[in-house]
Amino acid sequence: MYNTFRVFGPPLVLHSDNGREFVNQVVRATVSLWPIIKSVYGRPRYPQCQGLVERGNGILETKLASWMRETGRVDWSQGLIDIVCEYLLN
Repeated sequence: MYNTFRVFGPPLVLHSDNGREFVNQVVRATVSLWPIIKSVYGRPRYPQCQGLVERGNGILETKLASWMRETGRVDWSQGLIDIVCEYLLN
């Protein structure tokens, strides 16, 4: 994530569902590195609140799986960079 943010810049908003403590620690650490990030927390275990995020995650997961299958690579973080670059160029 750090390298991706260094290449593309950090997101303006980082959304968390108030879930697992590990995730919350990652969100807090990320916001401390990039104070311009606005941290948004949804209601835990409330799928309607998380629907848009989950759909976006599903699309990204599908694209990453396709990238990994097509390239034969397992370094999904590189695939993430490639997918975002492709999206920005189109």
